[in-house]
Amino acid sequence: MRVWKIKPAPSNKDEVWWDEGSPSEIIGLLRGAKIEDTSIFCWLVEKKPFKKDLHWFKPGAPVISDKAFGALESLIAPYVQFVRVDVGGGAWLVNPIVVLDCLGPLADVSYLFDDPKSRAIKKVNSFDFVPDRVTAPIFKIRGLEIGYCFCTDEFVEKVMAAGLEGFQFVLAWDSECPPGSIRFWGFLEVGDYYVNSGKRGKACLPRENPDAFGQKLVPLEEPPAAPAPSAAGGPAAAEHAAVEPAAPSGAKPGAAPYDGPALDDEIRAVREEALASLPALPAAAGELSGGPCGALGSRVCGSPAMLPGEEWPEGPGGEPLCFLAQLDMADLPPLPGFPEKGLLRLFVGEEPEFGLDPSDMAAQAGFRALWAPDPEGAALRAAPEEAEDGLG
Repeated sequence: MRVWKIKPAPSNKDEVWWDEGSPSEIIGLLRGAKIEDTSIFCWLVEKKPFKKDLHWFKPGAPVISDKAFGALESLIAPYVQFVRVDVGGGAWLVNPIVVLDCLGPLADVSYLFDDPKSRAIKKVNSFDFVPDRVTAPIFKIRGLEIGYCFCTDEFVEKVMAAGLEGFQFVLAWDSECPPGSIRFWGFLEVGDYYVNSGKRGKACLPRENPDAFGQKLVPLEEPPAAPAPSAAGGPAAAEHAAVEPAAPSGAKPGAAPYDGPALDDEIRAVREEALASLPALPAAAGELSGGPCGALGSRVCGSPAMLPGEEWPEGPGGEPLCFLAQLDMADLPPLPGFPEKGLLRLFVGEEPEFGLDPSDMAAQAGFRALWAPDPEGAALRAAPEEAEDGLG
């Protein structure tokens, strides 16, 4: 048995929003219960014309096409409330009304310095899962009613068999997973944490130490012990509350053993020496983005020059990548070791969480580089429909 989180595919740009000026009481409306006054959904609007069968609505209520409704109604009708909504020429809001208490006790809490830009700390809650309590093909989980919608293999198979477009299913739990393997996270206030290295006294200050990125951290002030499981065997109410991403706490972490900058002068000297040793490369002739948009030539965004027979690069999920830049070697002054002609085209994924992955450049994860040693015959090519709203 497997449990999946329902999400829009990376190439799916169909989105549904509450219109500006909508009543404040509709915030948090979709919590797994049937809604009696469905006229409230007159405030729904689409961001752009729909192209897929799943139109994502942020509170975790899928909005689906007539085709998807026809394929899924017989399976999920007893477990959801269907509401006809006037978006995209007519669609169906799917409000799951089954909320399952299928999370076991809190198994682990871990902390990661996860975001080098915001320097935020990610708190990850790991739970045991109780599969015997899954009694519906589509459902919400108690404590995660806002923002999450889950399904079983049966739902996934229906979507695949009907050829519905725009769906993505992220594995949340598998019967072969070890205990404590279903995880949810939220961000905490930046503070002072130890690197979980096993070495006593090794301090980490994420505000000033980007080297801590991705490492497991231990807060200087230990969190309170997890509450005991409830009598019914599920997690206690306090554990559920801990799962929902919360606003940063106002409490400040305790003082670190050492809270000043370390090795600043030494690091600065090494950095300046390294920068001074870099070879100077001449700039490309002309502005990359300011010239005429012919097939050849260097530019950022726009449309690439593609040779006959060249296929548009795709990401791991088959979604078309976005054209980022084109470098024509004929634009550059002669560079030792570089060809005098040729065309380099760069494409990247659209999702901000991924994009270019520097950990394995050879695999070109999240990006593609196309090289044409002889660009003769290349012509401008428009992006596929799914990528036209990407970076250009």
